[in-house]
Amino acid sequence: METTRQVFDGINVVEFAAIAAGPVIGKHLADHGARVVHVESYERPDGFRQNYPPYKDNKPGLNRSGAFGICNNNKYGVTINLKAKEGVDLAKELIQWADIVIENFTPGTLKKLGLGYEEMKEVNPISSYSAPAIKARPGLTPCTRVSAPTYPHSVVSPI
Repeated sequence: METTRQVFDGINVVEFAAIAAGPVIGKHLADHGARVVHVESYERPDGFRQNYPPYKDNKPGLNRSGAFGICNNNKYGVTINLKAKEGVDLAKELIQWADIVIENFTPGTLKKLGLGYEEMKEVNPISSYSAPAIKARPGLTPCTRVSAPTYPHSVVSPI
């Protein structure tokens, strides 16, 4: 049986994003073959996990939101403490592995954590970067698709 290659097969994406714009971009890439790793914090999970209906059994709570499932199917998920040096180091390994980085945190958040655009370029100078326009970053140019080295992704698990 022959399988059809999807348009984004072989593309690795790391997604530092929550609620809507970033996760929807990652969802579309994943739905068409990209390997997308959704990064979130245990202490501050993606708001879609609990804050948006529909809810399982119509009861709000962590991991009960249908909105999270809608925006994160076909992705891998990893929980990383980005406030710890080890977490930042792990995030940099994912950035090195990625062809595309998506982020939609409040402008300046990743920079404060040591993961700003300039730091990302030091780790992976050929990775594409996407910050949805709703939170535009001065001086950044829209993505250009390029290749990046592959990196083992044993730290991730399916969402």
